[in-house]
Amino acid sequence: MKKILKSTLVVFVLFITVISCSKDDPPTPPVEYEGAELVSRNYLTADISLNFLMDDVTVNSDLAYAFGGSGAFEWEVGASSVTFSIKEDDIGVLFSADLLVVKDRSYYSAVVGPYPGGVVVFGENDLTEPATGNVRIRFLHAYKGVDLVDLYIGGTTADHKKVTNLDFSDFSNYIEVSHADVSAMIICTEAGVLPDLATNLLTIEANTSHEADKIYLDALASETIDATSKFSLFVTEQ
Repeated sequence: MKKILKSTLVVFVLFITVISCSKDDPPTPPVEYEGAELVSRNYLTADISLNFLMDDVTVNSDLAYAFGGSGAFEWEVGASSVTFSIKEDDIGVLFSADLLVVKDRSYYSAVVGPYPGGVVVFGENDLTEPATGNVRIRFLHAYKGVDLVDLYIGGTTADHKKVTNLDFSDFSNYIEVSHADVSAMIICTEAGVLPDLATNLLTIEANTSHEADKIYLDALASETIDATSKFSLFVTEQ
């Protein structure tokens, strides 16, 4: 009985103390947050699914190879950085880093290459819309077995070479091309090698995967988790 009375008394005293202090102290202002978008892709050539987190809150979850997602994340106003991390349910944290982000922006994150030894890429998405009838594309080189590559869009002549010397784990600049050109042809070659069906890494004709007036994030990666499988293009609308 004494223990119950003692516990009750402590609660009562604390209650009185809190009430009396609250009369003198100004109310605590609500915490304010800022937000942005995170687009994530898994090009890690391993049979594992990945979770992408910001400040230990999952934004995009359970992404198998070549799958992706997008979601909003937020941070407290005044915070100097956010902690970006990638986790696998059984392995735990694969990557973690503090990053500077800006509110109302969109960011792209991906993991490319083999496991272990994969590379994490992170960058800001450019939301500038293309001119009417055009398409804007940024390429990511995610095929570990090939070094520098060139990309031709709409034809095989020099004026159709739109990306030069793109290295593994790098983004290209955004390029803007007509919808007619990207629908006609996309070719990827090893850097400095002229287009030829016998040597092209990738040849796509009568392409129907890009729509006019849109922005895309396209990845050059192996078709499956087998790092030596077919050199392929994964098209994602930004």
